[in-house]
Amino acid sequence: MNKRLIFLMGLNSIIFFIVGVTFAALHYFEKEIPNLEQLQNIRQGEISKVFSSDSVLLKEFYEQKRELTYFPNIPKRLIQALIAIEDQRFYHHWGFDIIRFTKAVLVNLSRMEKAQGGSTITQQLARGLFLSQEKKISRKIKEIITAVKIEKMYSKDEIITFYLNDIYYGPGIYGIKAAAEYYFNKELNELNIEDCAFLAGIIQAPGLYLPNKHPKRSAWRRNLV
Repeated sequence: MNKRLIFLMGLNSIIFFIVGVTFAALHYFEKEIPNLEQLQNIRQGEISKVFSSDSVLLKEFYEQKRELTYFPNIPKRLIQALIAIEDQRFYHHWGFDIIRFTKAVLVNLSRMEKAQGGSTITQQLARGLFLSQEKKISRKIKEIITAVKIEKMYSKDEIITFYLNDIYYGPGIYGIKAAAEYYFNKELNELNIEDCAFLAGIIQAPGLYLPNKHPKRSAWRRNLV
C-alpha cells in the first residue's frame, strides 16, 4: 500500500469523523450557539467623537478604538491580501473549510506541533463576536457551527466587512479604518499595495509584527503576504 493511498484513506476517515461530530454537536450545543436573532443583529461599537463649533476634535469616547467602514470603501487589494494569507478558499467554502482543516490536522500531527491553523475568516469572525478564546474542542465545534450559520445569513462581502471592522490590529486598535489611520495616517482609499499587505499580515499576531518593535519580522510578514 503506497503512501498516497494511506494518506487518502486517512483523509477520508478524518472527514467522516468531522462530519459525524459536527452533526452530534449541533444537537448537544444548540443552547450555547448564537440564535438567529443574535446573528441577524450583529452590532459593532465604534468611537464617539465630540467636536467644537468650528469642527475641531475635542474628545473621543470608546471601549475599543474602532471606526466602522462599509464594503464599497474597502480597497480590493486589501481584500485580496487578506484572503491570500488568511483563507484562500474563502469564496468557495460554506464557513468551514474541511479540506484546509483536515490538511492542518495532518500537518500538525506529523510535526507534533501547531504548525498550521485551520480556521476560516468566518470562523474567526464567529469567535470574535460570539465566543470566547478558550482553547477547547467544545469551543472549536461551536465556532464551526456558528460560522456555518453566519454564512447562511450573510453574503461573503458582508462577512468580509464584519471581519475587517471587528479584527484586533494592535495597541487598542480595532477595525481596518482605525488601523489605516494608526499605522499610516491614511484613509482606506489611500492605501498602497505594501500597506494592504502589512495590514493583512499583522492580523495573525499583532504583538509579533508591530513595525516599531519588530521591524524585520514585520517586513518579512508583509513580504510573505
